[in-house]
Amino acid sequence: MSVYPDSETLYETMNDLFGQMMKTPQVLKPLQKSNKVVQIQLTDPSAVLTLDGRSNPPRFLDGPVKTPAADVIIRMPMDVLHNVWLGKAKLTDAYFSGQIKLVKGNPLSALGLWNNLSSLFSQVGAQYPAILSEHGLI
Repeated sequence: MSVYPDSETLYETMNDLFGQMMKTPQVLKPLQKSNKVVQIQLTDPSAVLTLDGRSNPPRFLDGPVKTPAADVIIRMPMDVLHNVWLGKAKLTDAYFSGQIKLVKGNPLSALGLWNNLSSLFSQVGAQYPAILSEHGLI
């Protein structure tokens, strides 16, 4: 069973989490350096998260968006991302085990992007437990 009871709770939590991240310029440098738009399609519950590294400053968008067009689209269960952010799993391991599906983009480019975004995801992971607690999810 997912830590998130529904998509609405997931979006509220992600907006708070990424709202904090977007206020910290040094955290956003890897996203901006990538100059990519990354869309994360989540299942269980269903949600779409978009990280826009082309924008200055970079931005977070929730829900399905048509612009900016994503360079890379990945799909995974929310529990996989949850475990990555809690440090219980590695993004590359989840990808190679098939838990993360590359929907759009070159596989080699996607792997390079993981490396660029690893520090951003580390910062997200550092804030994630506190945000979960604030939302009564842990």
